[in-house]
Amino acid sequence: MNTHAPVTAHTRNATIDVAKGIGILLVVLGHNFWVVDQVALKSVVYSFHVPLFIFLAGVFFRPDRSLRLTVARRADALLKPYFITLVALAAFQVFFRGRDGAELGGGILYGTGATIAWIPLWFLPYLFLLTLGAWLYWRVCGLRQGGAVRRIAALAVLLVGGVWAMTKIAASSAVLFGQPIATAGLPWSVGLLPIGGFYFMLGYYCQAYLMRIRWHTAGAALALLAFVALFYFVGATMDLNQNRYDGLFGSTAAALLGIYLALQLAAVLQQCEPAARALRYVGESSLLLLLLHGIVQAIFFTKVREDLVGGAVPHAALAYVVGVGVPLLVGEVLKRLPLLEHLLLPRRLS
Repeated sequence: MNTHAPVTAHTRNATIDVAKGIGILLVVLGHNFWVVDQVALKSVVYSFHVPLFIFLAGVFFRPDRSLRLTVARRADALLKPYFITLVALAAFQVFFRGRDGAELGGGILYGTGATIAWIPLWFLPYLFLLTLGAWLYWRVCGLRQGGAVRRIAALAVLLVGGVWAMTKIAASSAVLFGQPIATAGLPWSVGLLPIGGFYFMLGYYCQAYLMRIRWHTAGAALALLAFVALFYFVGATMDLNQNRYDGLFGSTAAALLGIYLALQLAAVLQQCEPAARALRYVGESSLLLLLLHGIVQAIFFTKVREDLVGGAVPHAALAYVVGVGVPLLVGEVLKRLPLLEHLLLPRRLS
C-alpha cells in the first residue's frame, strides 16, 4: 500500500512554502558576483542549494498521475517558460547583435548551462526530465507496494549510480552535436538524472515528515556542528551544472545536512508571520526569480558599478536586492497582463 498521501495546497505544511522561498533566495545568492568570488562561501551555498530545490520539487511529486497529465503539467510549468524566454532572447540577439541563429537555436535545444545564454535556465528542462524519470523509476522498481528496504535500495542505486555517471561524463572525450560532453554535459543534463533522482525521490519519501516538521533545537544544533565540521575537515561541495560532485560521502552528507538546516530555519521563520508571508510570496514567484535573477544582477552590476561607492560588498548586497526585487515586480505586472502571464507562467491543469 502506498503510504504517501499526496501533498496539495490544502494539506501541506506551510513550512514547505517558506522553505521554497529560502531555496530560491539561496539560488539567487549563489549567482551573485561577490559570492562567486568567495570560494568558501560559494562552496557552502552550492553544497545544498540545488539539492534543496530538487528535494522540495520531490515533495510535490504525484506518481499516481497519468503519464499524459504529468507531461502536460510539467511541460507547461517548465518547458514553456524555458523555450519562450530563450527563443525571445535569441531573436533579439540575432536581429540586434548579429548572432548566428542556428548556433543559438542548437544551444537552446541542447539545453545545458554551457549552451544557453542565461545559464540558470538549464534547470528547467532538467527538472522536466527528472520528474518523468522519477515517474518511470517509481513504476519499474515497484515502489508503490515496496517497503522500507526496497525504497532505501532504490535510493542507494540512484545515489551511487549518479556519482558514477557524473565521474564518467567528466572523464569523457566524446563530442555530441558539436559539444564536448565533459564540459557541456549531455543534452538536458540527462547524465544528472540519477543523482538528482536521489534527492527528488528522497523529498517524495519525506512528505509525511514534512507535514509535521517542527523546530528541534538539539537536532538543528547537531546538524549545524556536523555541517561546519564537514566543511572544515572534508570541504566537499558540488555544482551540478558543472558536473561537479566532490565525493559520494562528503557531498551527499553536506547536501543532506544543508537541506535539514534549511527546513529547520523554515520551521522557525514560519512562527513569525511577516517573515513567513514574505518567504511564501518569494517561493510562489520562484519561476520568475529563476528566469530573471541572473541577468538582472549582471546588468545592475555592469551598468551602475562605476557610479556606486562603498566597495564590493555593498554593491553585491544591492545587486542581490535588485535581483530579487525586479522579478517580483515583473510578477506583479504579469498578473495584470493575462497574455504574458499565460505565456510565461503555469496554467492550472486538473
